[in-house]
Amino acid sequence: YNGVESSESLILDFLLAQGFFDSAKLVSTSGRVSLIPWVNITSYSILDITKTEASIQFTANKPVIYATEIGTSTFFGTASPYATLPSFTQTIPFSGLLAETTYFVRLRIRDAHGREQILPTLTFTTLPEPPPVVSNVWVSIDNEDATLSWTTDVPCVHVLEYDDNPNVLGDRNKAITTLTTSASILL
Repeated sequence: YNGVESSESLILDFLLAQGFFDSAKLVSTSGRVSLIPWVNITSYSILDITKTEASIQFTANKPVIYATEIGTSTFFGTASPYATLPSFTQTIPFSGLLAETTYFVRLRIRDAHGREQILPTLTFTTLPEPPPVVSNVWVSIDNEDATLSWTTDVPCVHVLEYDDNPNVLGDRNKAITTLTTSASILL
């Protein structure tokens, strides 16, 4: 408390914890001023990050209502309205996010008197899309031609790199450039 006597600090802590004050201003004998915020955020973090979802969680010492801001820059872009029910702790989910993208998010909280506090901006990056799973690989040989076929679990562009020389891969390649879950390439 910047020089305020320890017994005064204990009394003030007790009065704040009991809800007697929403904020306090202390002036020490040395003239330094210390402000105590009207609400104490004891935890504030991002969790449960996937390729399209994440959550922000907070815990406060008093019930607050909250609104979120999220975007791909510090200009955010999307803001939610304030929640209607006060809460001490809350986990707020975000969905429909883009994979492998950095997001900026912050909370605005209000106390019972309508006073707003803006929490620091947090950043997170969603997970990348997993690579497609290749299955059902088969080869059919007819005279001097060979056809290689396979399927994938998601639509994708298929590229086959091959060569007659086993020491040099990728000297030749063939591609199917439309998104599809099955491929068949004549070699």
